[in-house]
Amino acid sequence: GITLEPDTSNGGAHVAPLLALADGLGFHTDDGMEVLERLVGAEHPRLIVSTVDLESLLEPAEPEAAVAPVAAVAGSSAATAEAAISALWSDLLGVADIAGDDDFFDLGGHSLIAIRLMTRIHRELGVRFQLATIFEASTVDDLAALVRVERPDIDNTLAAAAGSATGGAATAPAPSTVVSDAPRAPMKHLIPISTKGDKAPLFIVHGAGGNVLFLWSLARAMAGDRPIYGFQAHGIDGADLPDASVQVMAERYAAELREHHEGPYLLGGYSGGGVVTLEMAKILQAQGETVRFVFLFDSVPSGRAWPSKRDRRRNLVGNIRRHGYDRVHPYLRERALATVRKFVPERAELAAVHEADDRDLGYTDLDTQGFVNLFFYFSATAERHVTGVYDVDAAVLKADLVWPYQPDDYYWTNHITGNIALRQVPGDHHSMFYPQNAPRLADVMLELLDKIDRGEPLS
Repeated sequence: GITLEPDTSNGGAHVAPLLALADGLGFHTDDGMEVLERLVGAEHPRLIVSTVDLESLLEPAEPEAAVAPVAAVAGSSAATAEAAISALWSDLLGVADIAGDDDFFDLGGHSLIAIRLMTRIHRELGVRFQLATIFEASTVDDLAALVRVERPDIDNTLAAAAGSATGGAATAPAPSTVVSDAPRAPMKHLIPISTKGDKAPLFIVHGAGGNVLFLWSLARAMAGDRPIYGFQAHGIDGADLPDASVQVMAERYAAELREHHEGPYLLGGYSGGGVVTLEMAKILQAQGETVRFVFLFDSVPSGRAWPSKRDRRRNLVGNIRRHGYDRVHPYLRERALATVRKFVPERAELAAVHEADDRDLGYTDLDTQGFVNLFFYFSATAERHVTGVYDVDAAVLKADLVWPYQPDDYYWTNHITGNIALRQVPGDHHSMFYPQNAPRLADVMLELLDKIDRGEPLS
């Protein structure tokens, strides 16, 4: 095994600080192999060169400064948590006259702005929320209530600061200090994306990135037909290491699901989350629960994401014969455009729109506190998983810019013993959730869900 031991050459001068730092973070000599594997994703080795001064990292950190009130941002009228949050929303959304029951997403908010909002709330109100908090509390009043739970003194602090800003005699009480080693609440993995609707809820597992930000567009497009919840990955907040295997993820999510909701269950999984979802279904069934249906969003079994060029050509020809040219035309058109773009670059404004859509749905790396993109780690974990056989009924929702180079059933016939419904939706692996494509995806989902509710067979 690999251990963390000091190099005695050169007196171990450069290794000793690293060992001491690792020990301070809770990594010990007998953890070497696990730490190495989990940090580099096992099958994605990489060389990291850094000029970080390890000695300086071992020095005691300065205590974090006291939390500053938001008077500078919110203005003198920000005498309550509601007023402060309204001011932040106005600044980030460009909307004036925000009411307490206005919804963040209805005002034009999306995932990227939500991340900026959470960063501002932490910096200016001294409260650190998980990114998915905005789904749980998407109105000013609800979000202010959560701030007040974390900082009961917030209204007094803001009122005093507002009084000082307007020349009043009030003296601001000392704001709470953020203590770096303060106990933090356990991470929640089951996140309500939309709680509207009285039909059976749908629970969808994250993709390789680990976050559930991409689900906001689908939830909006489904217009409150039924509640939608997302499972975000352990470690997405950067506070813990991610789960070491698909099985551990599935066990964690199944336990949390049973704790919060009674079956029978409607489950879904996006991309690599499909195999996690199917393992959840198997666990729930073994515990006596009923899994009514599983939705697989452009998901394939482990190890099947990238067919060889030969297999791609064979699958393309087979799909044309099976479904006709019109069904594969979007894929062929996109391939032709990709060839043209090698010589004629995509217009800058179109590229900017695509980049913005990726950021808004959490697909790209976001340089902000509290967010970690787990793509490489999760991909390696999913590749190590051996996809089993699952006794469930399922629908495979195939992105029309992807599926023609995969077999028609995405390989699931060999792994799912129940009925499999195949549906084609617009977009590629990411853009199927873009706001412009989400309505069509929602239509397909609603059609399937209505038939499931009525007990009708799916073709």
